[in-house]
Amino acid sequence: MAKIGEMGVMVTQCKDCSKLNKAVDIMEKFEWSPLELNPFMAFDAANKECLLSEDQLMRIIQMVNPAQKVRKIRLVSQDEVRVATVKRYDTD
Repeated sequence: MAKIGEMGVMVTQCKDCSKLNKAVDIMEKFEWSPLELNPFMAFDAANKECLLSEDQLMRIIQMVNPAQKVRKIRLVSQDEVRVATVKRYDTD
């Protein structure tokens, strides 16, 4: 889709570009350095753990899935995800 901007310049918008912009935004939220503050995540050196903002993580999920309602988030192992997925689709 093309739009004429305020400066009279034709700007092309496409679905793929929008997805790519979201992907870059998400990638930037996960980039961090000891020299820069990141409001999305931090590192707890004493426990050797990455700390993530639950609210910010939910916002990222909503960027990808705009209809997603705000929910609590629990981090689990991939095995726990598999078990939950099987339970969800188990018809017995």
